[in-house]
Amino acid sequence: MQELTLTVAQPFKKRGKDVLTTSEFVFALSLDLKWFSPDQTKMILHSAEQAGLLVREDDYVKPNFDLKSVEVPFDFRPSDNVLVQEPLLDKIVARISDVAKKERKEVVGLLNRQHERLSGLVEIEVSALMVAIDLGVGVDDLIGEAWEMLTTSN
Repeated sequence: MQELTLTVAQPFKKRGKDVLTTSEFVFALSLDLKWFSPDQTKMILHSAEQAGLLVREDDYVKPNFDLKSVEVPFDFRPSDNVLVQEPLLDKIVARISDVAKKERKEVVGLLNRQHERLSGLVEIEVSALMVAIDLGVGVDDLIGEAWEMLTTSN
């Protein structure tokens, strides 16, 4: 989390602003600093939002932490680890397992059966969300991530 915080703080610090447009943020990390591709930067933006580090309002992005308390080292360069996100399916399975008090193996069996019932016409993550909802497990916070995954996949 520390590395992600330093990564998202840098564009604001470099530009001397408390709020950036989404385009400015993407430009800063990809073209200005040359740390990531624009697509990777969008993943960083999404991860930071999910982690509660950034808040997006319309086309603006602002940090959800005190920028002044973050000191980015002069030679800082994020590793590729900052791009690694826990896969959505793993998040859903873990949530079902925790909340419904079921073993991971049992949860995977439930979502596989649901997926088969739907003849594989939907992504496995959608089947997992359906199982979670059927079991009364709150997954509202994951719906946006699922939608983004579904609409940006090839």
